[in-house]
Amino acid sequence: VGLLLLLVVSFQTANGFLRPPREFYTDDEHDTTPGAVLRSSMNDKSMTARTLWYLVHGMCGLLVFALGSYQVRSGLGLFSRRYGTPDWGTVYIAYVGWLVGIMLIGKALMKWKERQSKLSSMEIQMGRGEGGNRGVYDPENDLTVAQFETV
Repeated sequence: VGLLLLLVVSFQTANGFLRPPREFYTDDEHDTTPGAVLRSSMNDKSMTARTLWYLVHGMCGLLVFALGSYQVRSGLGLFSRRYGTPDWGTVYIAYVGWLVGIMLIGKALMKWKERQSKLSSMEIQMGRGEGGNRGVYDPENDLTVAQFETV
């Protein structure tokens, strides 16, 4: 497990340096800037290089975390068997589980607040919230159509 962990960490480090540039949309089909994606291919659901990199990098990170936790747990078990001390491996796994739980709750809370903020800004754009702008919300471009009163 230790050798596999070393190899995955080395791959993860090299993969971090090979990150593709951010994509941006352009109308110029002759644009050769790294990360340029044609606007006409926006509806194409194929995976871009950056998305693939993000997925591989994230999965390798989770694998490193899992292998590292297993390595520490098994090391604590071996230490307790060799020297006749109590096995703290279960306490370690419980601690790691508690940390993961706290992170997941924090992530869910952040997503919930982000969604509430987005809904609030949509209500303001549609004129139902504060501000009183009685425009019509256009979900196509995330803008509000301006309406002017004649005097």
